[in-house]
Amino acid sequence: MNKALTTTIGGYRAVFSRHDLADRLLQYAERERVFLPEEGKFDVFSKIAMLRAFRRLGKAFIVIHDEFLEKKVTLDIRGLTDEEFCNNLEYKDYYTCDIDEEILFAIDWDDFFFLIAAAPTTIQSILVDESFEGFFCDDSTKFFGN
Repeated sequence: MNKALTTTIGGYRAVFSRHDLADRLLQYAERERVFLPEEGKFDVFSKIAMLRAFRRLGKAFIVIHDEFLEKKVTLDIRGLTDEEFCNNLEYKDYYTCDIDEEILFAIDWDDFFFLIAAAPTTIQSILVDESFEGFFCDDSTKFFGN
């Protein structure tokens, strides 16, 4: 899926592109009326799940950093609606954590998925309603052929 999506945005050199996968994905999306995710940004559903995770952990303040760590905003989330929270996370805001740095949500400019970094007990406490999809990694996780 990621190879197909990354190919659709021209994110690979020609040798790594998988136009066969991209074509299959685009045909499926058109036929089933599925919107493809946008790379490098948190979608609305993920933002709402992030807000709920912060609240479940009892967090009142979060810190938002932009792509190059040039902008840092501390945000009081206690009284924010879902919509207000979503509007406060801008397109290039790639790193969001609580003020105590117990949990971090991070995305990269060319990726369609994001990272949640936290202690295992913290992760388990935010996953109670299955708002996030993905897989767990630890020190023994292998990726990209390493």
